[in-house]
Amino acid sequence: MLTFYRQNARWLLGGFLLTCFSGFGQTFFISIWSSEIRAAFDLSHGDFGLVYMVATLGSAAVLPFVGR
Repeated sequence: MLTFYRQNARWLLGGFLLTCFSGFGQTFFISIWSSEIRAAFDLSHGDFGLVYMVATLGSAAVLPFVGR
């Protein structure tokens, strides 16, 4: 098993870094700051959920056209 890690260290490091840096737009990262965001914009839990839903659906609708 140690041989595998040595032979593939570059790929394992790359995968680890990509995992770490892809978290900024993910739900778990946004949820850390949700109370501060809600307080700054005076949003209820429902309002915050609505904004998050609209942003998610909007990005999903635009992605096929932008991602060509």
